[in-house]
Amino acid sequence: MVKKNEVKNKGDEEEVKILNRLSRIEGQIRGIRKMIEEKKGCTDIITQTNAVRQAITMLAAELLENEFICRFERGEKIKKEHLQKLFKLNN
Repeated sequence: MVKKNEVKNKGDEEEVKILNRLSRIEGQIRGIRKMIEEKKGCTDIITQTNAVRQAITMLAAELLENEFICRFERGEKIKKEHLQKLFKLNN
């Protein structure tokens, strides 16, 4: 695992960004748990779950983008079937 002060290349930088995003999502989920334990209003809890859903969607999009960039930079051909599989996974 790469830490912020150990970033050496673009791949490491992307890993740090993704790990930071995951940490924020984990924090949001802990917040939802706390809201439930504290008997907060349903509307507030649903608002937070929607925020988590959006954060996970953005994470998936970032992972997908990184996959394409990596393959492109390595000069790999991306087959139509692979693209379809990746997009299907993201939906």
